[in-house]
Amino acid sequence: YDELFRQEGYTVIKARDGVEALDRFTKCPADLVIVDLMMPRLNGLEFCARFRRNPNARSVPILVLTGLNEPETRQKALQYGASDFLAKPYTAAVLLERVRALLAARK
Repeated sequence: YDELFRQEGYTVIKARDGVEALDRFTKCPADLVIVDLMMPRLNGLEFCARFRRNPNARSVPILVLTGLNEPETRQKALQYGASDFLAKPYTAAVLLERVRALLAARK
C-alpha cells in the first residue's frame, strides 16, 4: 500500500521488523504507525508496548494489522497500546479510511 499512501500525500517510512521500526522512530518521528502482529525479531504486541514507553510516542496512533481475527487478539493489541485494529483481509479503501480517522482524531 506504499503507493496508495504516497498518492494521498503521505510520506511512508518502512521497517523490516519491530526493532528497526523503533530505531527509525527515534530518528524520524511519525504521525502514525502501522504494524503487523506477526513480525520477525519483535512481534507487534511487544512493539506496541515498547513504543508506548517512549514519551514522544505516547500520542502517536498505532494501527495494528493482522490475520488473527479473534476477539482476544484484538483486546490484547489494545491493551498493549494499539489505537485501532484491522483484521485481514481488508480493502485499500478501508485501510485508508482508518488511517485518515486516526490522524484526524490526533489533531
